[in-house]
Amino acid sequence: MLKVRFPRLMASALLIGTCVPAIVGTQIASAVPAANTDNVTICHRTASVTNPYVLITVDQRSVGNANSKHGGGVHDHWATSVYTTKPNPNVFDPSKTYPANDKKWGDIIAFKDVSGNNLTGNAAQVAGLNNTGIGAQIFNGTGAYAGLCRKMNARDYYDVQVAAGVNPTDALAELQELESVEFASAQTACGGSFTGCNPSTLGTPTPTTVAGTPTTVAGTATTVAGTPTTVAGVTLAAGKGALTVKIWVDKDR
Repeated sequence: MLKVRFPRLMASALLIGTCVPAIVGTQIASAVPAANTDNVTICHRTASVTNPYVLITVDQRSVGNANSKHGGGVHDHWATSVYTTKPNPNVFDPSKTYPANDKKWGDIIAFKDVSGNNLTGNAAQVAGLNNTGIGAQIFNGTGAYAGLCRKMNARDYYDVQVAAGVNPTDALAELQELESVEFASAQTACGGSFTGCNPSTLGTPTPTTVAGTPTTVAGTATTVAGTPTTVAGVTLAAGKGALTVKIWVDKDR
């Protein structure tokens, strides 16, 4: 009996003392991704005058040069039908009327990365782009321009773009190009690419709350005084749906 139990005890001790801690330790270490200190927060333009910006975090490599996805090239165009020269800062202005084919304004870029360091490389060329005056109020969510740059999930962004007239296929292509940290899980759910992804896979739209104050209409209830009158002899003939009454006529007054 001792010869049978002893090897099993040794096997159990070996499994508990050596294998399990090694496996658990490896899993814990790989579950914590390294922080990316090169990320930068921006207000990326949309095509919507009701939701003109989406607040996203991207890597600095996608910011700065003329062909970048944020802050340069097509993402700093301005509405020529609204302005005679490029405004400074080139940001969305809620007081202006933008035609459907000229809803254009620029991205708003942070001055520093998420760790508080100056932007580097090509991104340094556009550090703080449009982030002054009205742009700073939009970026920081303050003053009369608060709420124009808000966080959205991938489904929200898709819906905002499509509602603004962007082709659904193009809206998905834009999601692919943004390379936003906030949209990473939705991209994974779409199989690693937003291209051709079913919108229902992008997540659940965020409910929209319409702010307002309940209105109370003041008034005084009116009571009409009176005494109920009973008319004798009034009957309803069964099955006929009519009233049978007696009418007294005073012929000689």
